[in-house]
Amino acid sequence: MLKAIIEKDAAKIRKQIFALKWQLTQDIPNKDREIFTQTVRELEAALAEMEREEIYDTYQERIPQITEVDRAEETARQIYDRVAAYNRELADSMDMAIGTLARAYEAQGFNGGLMVARGAL
Repeated sequence: MLKAIIEKDAAKIRKQIFALKWQLTQDIPNKDREIFTQTVRELEAALAEMEREEIYDTYQERIPQITEVDRAEETARQIYDRVAAYNRELADSMDMAIGTLARAYEAQGFNGGLMVARGAL
């Protein structure tokens, strides 16, 4: 059994998979077909693992942001409660404005809660 040499670049792996799949559509000896098929499987498994690692790394990077959002939203809630104790209508207007800003940021792909909470505070 042969072992494929796996590139570190996902784009190169995709190109290799594409090329090998094309090669499999051609009239090739059975031994080559077996080798190419095995190599495609190994490359696809390696690519899937790279993608899983990338997703995991993305979430690991975002965990501090998520925690920061929770803290900022709690602070915004405390400010809302203080304003509501003074004037409920003013507090409700502030809450609606924050919600509108959050939706606008999220529509642009930003982490709405964090951006709006920072802006509101």
